[in-house]
Amino acid sequence: MKEGLGKKKYRSIIQVTIFVLCISSVCVAGVVEFTDEVTFKNDTGNPQYFIDFETYGDGTPVPPNQPTISGNEWSNLGIQFAAVKSGADLVLYNDPGSKGEYVSPIHTLDAWGDISSILITFSTPVVSFGVYIVDNETTSPTESIILKDENGNVLGNFAMPVGPSLSKDFRGYSSDTPIAEIHIIEDLDGEGLTLDNVMYSVPEPVLVVEIDIKPGSYPNAINLGSHGLTPVAIFSMVGFDATSVDPNTVNLAGAPVAIRGKNKFMAHEEDADGDGMVDLVVQVVTADINPALLQQDGDAVYAVLTGTTYDGETIEGEDEVTIVPNK
Repeated sequence: MKEGLGKKKYRSIIQVTIFVLCISSVCVAGVVEFTDEVTFKNDTGNPQYFIDFETYGDGTPVPPNQPTISGNEWSNLGIQFAAVKSGADLVLYNDPGSKGEYVSPIHTLDAWGDISSILITFSTPVVSFGVYIVDNETTSPTESIILKDENGNVLGNFAMPVGPSLSKDFRGYSSDTPIAEIHIIEDLDGEGLTLDNVMYSVPEPVLVVEIDIKPGSYPNAINLGSHGLTPVAIFSMVGFDATSVDPNTVNLAGAPVAIRGKNKFMAHEEDADGDGMVDLVVQVVTADINPALLQQDGDAVYAVLTGTTYDGETIEGEDEVTIVPNK
């Protein structure tokens, strides 16, 4: 694919920390649930998007007359809301006399109607999501928060916060599989459902590039017991300059670029594939390649290289390897 820019995919930024987070939080099949906003932000970072329902997606202030809305008003921010139960409308509620002490600052998103629920969908699936929930009456055992991926698979089914009427509870989630929709079900008491301060982040984009482990040789035999180095070429292509990659960020299945002398990374520039474009060739520490990070597809085994350019763009590439036993 040297003729054009590599395709971009999305990778969860929290995937590598999911195990650590599960120690102190509720986890269901790779999804972590948080019950306070501070811990959520500390563990997942500041959200890329924040909606407090005081303005529409285009920045226009919400009027004080409690407008009924379609739920598409924030679609430019990659999110849509829908009331999915019978007889329900979405209303930007404004009643500081009865709810001001529970929800801040003024407006909230309410689903009014008998047995109401709110469905939240994302144009780009998210890796973290947080929201304040107010159940307008007593929460029943069947009221829940269901997370699904873009194929409709359930990632997690969590109970609604249980508290006194009009109590405000935070719920946050992070997932190693991006979340495409969230269904918040206010199922039995029929007193409506209120949301406020919605926050979420999408995965960081990853530029897929071409690499060649041990350029010029095939198969790419690697002896994990070796004390040597393994060369890896990162190829330039139209729209991507491989020499812009910071060697300090390069990692091949857990193995960093070797250092010699006074913190000098073992990396050099050359046209490794003879196409007239300058590539970057790095030397990684063979003994640091982690077998658990190798990926298998049938009988083929692949090592994945990751890195970041000096401008902050994340790259990823893979090449087939053959692991040989220690002699």
